[in-house]
Amino acid sequence: MSAVGNRYGEALFEAALEESCLDRVHGDARLLESVFAENPDLGKVLDAPTVSKAEKNRLLDTIFEGQLHELSLNFLHVLSDKGRFGFLQDALRAFEKRYRQEKGIVIAWAVTAVPLSDLLADRLRERLVAATGKQIELVREVDPSVQGGVRITLETGEQLDGTVHRRIGDLRRAMETAIF
Repeated sequence: MSAVGNRYGEALFEAALEESCLDRVHGDARLLESVFAENPDLGKVLDAPTVSKAEKNRLLDTIFEGQLHELSLNFLHVLSDKGRFGFLQDALRAFEKRYRQEKGIVIAWAVTAVPLSDLLADRLRERLVAATGKQIELVREVDPSVQGGVRITLETGEQLDGTVHRRIGDLRRAMETAIF
């Protein structure tokens, strides 16, 4: 994450907190992430020095007016006016990080050999909430090399590895060091 993007994300967070619209702006940030991920050319146009500020602002208003909170739309205008639209993704990531900190949300990646059902994902999330005392945003990933079980990595860096792959490795190491 760039220092410039971090500053803009921090500013957006502080403004949303001050105006008591943090959850709404968070929803807008998620929408913007998906819109610009699906339409990368839109970001290029809004960052292009050959397109006038007035044209960029008209484009932003045409696309997002009525869709975004006024603060979110003004944020886009500031990025455009300052020639910093290329830092939008970094700013949104910085905003998201501060939002999760404020709300006590921790991301947990659950890696399994086969897709985790919604029921099992909910049970896992409940156990992680009980263990951490935090809200958990569970990201499910599939990696056949784990062979079975689940490996959980929290964004704090903690890792819980209950995979068959790890257990087989533990057994192999134990057998290699065993004295017969």
